[in-house]
Amino acid sequence: MDTAAAQVVLRVLLLLSSSPATVVVLCGRPVWLTDGDTLYLRWQSGLGLLNRCSVVLPNGTETTLPDAAASAVTTANLTYVGDGYQSGQCGLRAASVTPGVGNWTLTASSVDGRYDRDTSHVTCVAKQWPRSTTIRVPVGTAVNVTCGPPKAFYCRMSGPSGEVSKHKGQCWVYVKSVGSHHQDVWTCWSVTAESAAEVQYTLRLHAYRGEQQQQLLFYYTVKLFYSFSCLIPLHKLSRVSLNGPSSSCLEGAITEVGFDETPTEVRVFCNVRESNVTAVGITVDPDDNFRSKYCRITLPRDTKILSLAYGRGTSRYSYHGTAYNDCGVSFAKPLRRSEIGRWKCMNAMSDDRVYGGFIVVVPPNNTKGIPPLTVTTSRSVMVPKGNTFHVECSVHSEIDYCWLRHPNGTAIPVTVPDRTTDDFRNRIGTRYRYTGEGLSFGQCHVAIDDASTSDTGAWLCSLGLRDDRREMYGTVDITVSESVIAARQEELYATEGSLVTLGCDTVEKQPIAYCRFLTPRLFGFAVDEKSDARSPPRYAYSGQGLTAGHCGLSIDGVEDSDYGNWTCAVKILDSSGSEEVSTTVILRKPEGFTMIQIIGIVLCGTMISIMSLFFANHLITNPSAKTRKKIEKLEMQLEAGEQGRRVGARRAQTSTRVIRTQPGLSKQGSVPRRI
Repeated sequence: MDTAAAQVVLRVLLLLSSSPATVVVLCGRPVWLTDGDTLYLRWQSGLGLLNRCSVVLPNGTETTLPDAAASAVTTANLTYVGDGYQSGQCGLRAASVTPGVGNWTLTASSVDGRYDRDTSHVTCVAKQWPRSTTIRVPVGTAVNVTCGPPKAFYCRMSGPSGEVSKHKGQCWVYVKSVGSHHQDVWTCWSVTAESAAEVQYTLRLHAYRGEQQQQLLFYYTVKLFYSFSCLIPLHKLSRVSLNGPSSSCLEGAITEVGFDETPTEVRVFCNVRESNVTAVGITVDPDDNFRSKYCRITLPRDTKILSLAYGRGTSRYSYHGTAYNDCGVSFAKPLRRSEIGRWKCMNAMSDDRVYGGFIVVVPPNNTKGIPPLTVTTSRSVMVPKGNTFHVECSVHSEIDYCWLRHPNGTAIPVTVPDRTTDDFRNRIGTRYRYTGEGLSFGQCHVAIDDASTSDTGAWLCSLGLRDDRREMYGTVDITVSESVIAARQEELYATEGSLVTLGCDTVEKQPIAYCRFLTPRLFGFAVDEKSDARSPPRYAYSGQGLTAGHCGLSIDGVEDSDYGNWTCAVKILDSSGSEEVSTTVILRKPEGFTMIQIIGIVLCGTMISIMSLFFANHLITNPSAKTRKKIEKLEMQLEAGEQGRRVGARRAQTSTRVIRTQPGLSKQGSVPRRI
């Protein structure tokens, strides 16, 4: 008998001669996290009351994890996590994990001698991406500004001028023509498969102008690529199923949205279940087509966004779930102020749908409640004719429906198309397409193509709250320009000798190559912000610079020759080599009273009336001593006259007698008289 066979026989004999203990080895789920995240392994052993829970580290070291009631801290910065030994849970919290790949094994032993083991394959990715970088781009070029990891699930991106976009996938934004308002720091927050929280990146964009600017108008792509460590592919896991194998394609799905709590923890979740499965705690094979792609949970008031998965968390927040379709977070009591309110839970599944909604979390003794719902709207914008604009309204609550009202009064119903169909543009009508994340997340976001001047005005969006018959409203002001440039004021009034400013700006803040004007006497000249630029007398550039798309002219000391039609002309810098565009500004001489003068006269008259009433009331309520004596004398005279009138009336009444006699009666009786 060889050595290998002898070892097998020896192991069998030892098992037969030992106590009847059961050993079950389970292959757990893989874990991905980034250096700096916290590792959480929580395992329901099913052994009942435990007398020991331990972990075997990748280096082979075994460490006992005392029950939370006995001790909160152990060696190697490892702590027990779970509902206690009495619940049968064996769990681990590791606050510092060394980057690398290895197996972490939880071992649980019951009071009756049974043993179970659960092994998780953990991949910890080292931080290898740069957090900040600088790029140089020629002014006027078309740019794809891209930052963050290419395999990001979700992105928030803001530019120097404010919020730019929120979208799925890698952070990027298309800039049609780089101008001064694009210059400075861009900030990106990416949600990845490896990090528990959003990862922030910064990009400093420097726009420059060279002598050969016209030759540099090509399509320029800026792309920051961050390399990652290769991740171990998912391996086959053990499968626990009820009623046979689960279907690879769901006919329908049920979303469990809510929160629960234990004596020590609060749990917020949005889990997706098959419509024909009612049991909880089913582990789905990762090879099934229908599974969660990412789990994104946002704290109230958008103070923090979490990207959670099995085993991954932050120092306070850990993943909560048992199945591959689960999305949840657990955190210790008591609740913090930032955790009271409306949580948003988003479970993105492999069918390109996002399930979930809002969960209201309040402490049991809460008396103040949560802040009332408010509608958030997109900023007012001006767009050139023919372009696309967006009307976006949202509320931190699920909505059943939403609709828009065009400035002309037309009602436009908004529906969310089925994202599993081939209609990738999600069109509502010929011009309208839904661009939000879904009604379950309170978003009524619509893009409107082919803008026309009739679209100018206030767009109203109405949101119908779920489980509430109320509608909430928001308005977005849209201005559609006939051209890519717009006059600052189409008509101005100025007196001779005064200072006046006129001009035109690009609607989309695109940079311009030059700025020129044509006077009413057909005299032309160009101006810019350069200090050494020589302009005709009395004329000077006004604006924030050509790279900001501003073409303005300041006239110091208006003369008679300045009245009339001015032409403001610019050439926009972009990769398409656009032609010159112009618009007309009229400068007029005031005739009679101007509108400002009329307003001033009305205001002065109003002030005089108010002051007159004030002084009259003051004189009546607070008269001087001299005036008071005159009033008292007048009152005495009036009172004496009244008394004299009363005495005369009494004398007249006593000197006059009125005798009334009964009417005579005839012997035949009274005779009626017709009146």
